[in-house]
Parts: sequence; structure tokens; C-alpha cells
Amino acid sequence: MSHFEYVSVAIALIYALVVGRLLSGLTPSMDEGRRYLVQIGWIVILLLVCVLQWWIVWRTKPVDWSPLRFLWVLTSPALLFVRTGALVGADPSAVTSYRTHFYEKRVVFFALGIASAFVAGLTPWILGLIPWFSLAPIHPTTLTLAGLSLAGMVLRNERAQVALVLLTGALVIISFYLPEPGSAP
Repeated sequence: MSHFEYVSVAIALIYALVVGRLLSGLTPSMDEGRRYLVQIGWIVILLLVCVLQWWIVWRTKPVDWSPLRFLWVLTSPALLFVRTGALVGADPSAVTSYRTHFYEKRVVFFALGIASAFVAGLTPWILGLIPWFSLAPIHPTTLTLAGLSLAGMVLRNERAQVALVLLTGALVIISFYLPEPGSAP
């Protein structure tokens, strides 16, 4: 097996845990009386992010792997796992109101979003996919995601939170079509 195969298996295991945690939180969050559409929107977005990040792993096949690079690529799925825990909680069936839960955990949830954007922005450089300090197609996206997460930390208004879900969802969908780092536009 190549280094890439070992790396991709380790990453796949973490993403499997993320998907399992998100799906286990989806059904309880849809129950009448506990339902909060912003919460459900974020669950769907994080499922899409998980698929997107897993897909992007295939772009790292030509990387010259080292222990540091291996640990670095584990950072992104690990942050997603912790962020998912903040969103759905340790025991999703025990949450009585997902609206209350979301606003109690929103600062942690969005702080992890900023950390995730930071990691995603540094990844093309750390993996050697592009020269240091040159721009990759992902950089404007990660900067926008960090800004949206910062807004999510600050804004408690429900309409603003709905707008953040819609904007982030659109950005994640657009991200599926970004060219690979180092490729011609």
C-alpha cells in the first residue's frame, strides 16, 4: 500500500464518525416541538462539507507524505468531528429544544468554523500543492467562510442565522466546482 492509501483510510474513518454523528442528530432534530430549521440546515451543510472534504482528499494523491503532512490532513476531519459534536450534542435525543441548544453552542460551533477555514486555507501550502504564498482557488472561499463564521459568532438574530445557513450552503455547493490547486483556471 502507498502512503496515500494509509492516509485516505485514516481520514475515511474520521469522516465515517462525522457522518454517523450527523445522521444520529438529524432524526431527533426533526421532531415536532424540538425542531429548529437553522439546526437542520447546518446538519445538511456539514454532511455536504464532509462529502466535499472527502472528495478533495483524492487531490492529495501526488503529495510526498510525511508525518507532519499526515497529521495536518487529519486536522480538518477532526475539527469537523468536534464541530459536529457542538452542533448535535453528545446525546441528540436528550436535547429538549434545538433552538436553545444551537444558541448555547453557537460561539463554539462558529469558532470551530473559523479554525476549519484557517486549516483549509493553509492546506495547499503545507501539502506542497502550490508554492508558499501563492493563491489557490480555495483561498477566497476559506476567507469568506471564516467571515461568515465570525458573523455567526456575533449575530444572535434568527434571520441573520438563516441567511448564514443559506450563504454557507451556497458557498459549499460552489466549492464542489473549484479547480484543483495549481491547475490552470
